[in-house]
Amino acid sequence: MEARPEGTVVLAFTVGTDGKPSGIKVVRGLGKGLDEKAVESMEQWRFVPATSGVETIPAKAQAEISFRLSAREANSK
Repeated sequence: MEARPEGTVVLAFTVGTDGKPSGIKVVRGLGKGLDEKAVESMEQWRFVPATSGVETIPAKAQAEISFRLSAREANSK
């Protein structure tokens, strides 16, 4: 039976003035393809851009993406 890892991937990125994340880097990874899946997911996210006064500005951020087995998957092991 194949091992299914669980845990949290931490990503660092910049939210652009358009709300899209860029420069996504894995700060703490899990391996086994989950780091790549976390980055793929992050690329789809959209944020409200940071502002300074009335101007939108890029902002650095971090996010955690957790991978957990559902109760059904855990019980089938």
